[in-house]
Amino acid sequence: MINSSLKEHENAHGSLLERAKQGEKGAFGEFYMKYKKDIQSFIYRLTSNYTTSDELMQDTFVNAYTHLKTYD
Repeated sequence: MINSSLKEHENAHGSLLERAKQGEKGAFGEFYMKYKKDIQSFIYRLTSNYTTSDELMQDTFVNAYTHLKTYD
């Protein structure tokens, strides 16, 4: 059960990134909207600072978008 749920999660974000990589407008935006809260929460737990976690979350997505073509 856990393995199938993990595979579904991987397939969901993988297909969004694959669609974005192929140039589909809006796919990366969907990826951002789907994962921004989780990533910001994770970073907040590390930093205990909302402003810092917000900036680092933004940097994370900018970096991911910049290197999208290298995603496999």
